[in-house]
Amino acid sequence: MKRCLSSALLLSLFTGSCASSLSSRAAEADADAQFLKALQAEDEGQDAVAAEYYRLAAEQGHAAAQNNLGLMHFEGRGVWKSYSEAACWYEASAHQGFAKAQSNLAVLKYFGLGTERNPEEAATLLMLAHGKGHQQAAYSMAMFNLGPNPEPTLASQALEQKMRVTLIR
Repeated sequence: MKRCLSSALLLSLFTGSCASSLSSRAAEADADAQFLKALQAEDEGQDAVAAEYYRLAAEQGHAAAQNNLGLMHFEGRGVWKSYSEAACWYEASAHQGFAKAQSNLAVLKYFGLGTERNPEEAATLLMLAHGKGHQQAAYSMAMFNLGPNPEPTLASQALEQKMRVTLIR
């Protein structure tokens, strides 16, 4: 697996009532606890803190954290905006079979954002994600008209721009 870049974001330590068991576990390199702290920080609008917790968990191989960190890079929330960094984290998660990351990586590969444009690989990733019951993958396949013999339609061409922002957490 290629190594994604890491940001050296400053992370404020929580004190007082926030020094809960979850915070202690997160500080002890518990990837699940770090992921939960990231979700909490994101809900509170602390994107830089969320990104740092996602990064800590992602570097330990937490597939959902890798996907969410990829999304933060795609959107430029809490970290620098970088399609290639987003693709790197989605790829790490997708290789673990995480359906949301497979779908997100497929969108990037379809458009060639941060990675080489490859509609065939995008179709494969979407089929894998759809096979796991991921509904967004089926929608993307239909929108991009991907399949054995894809023929672009006016509808799929008109909606390509909209699909650039259908990445999901």
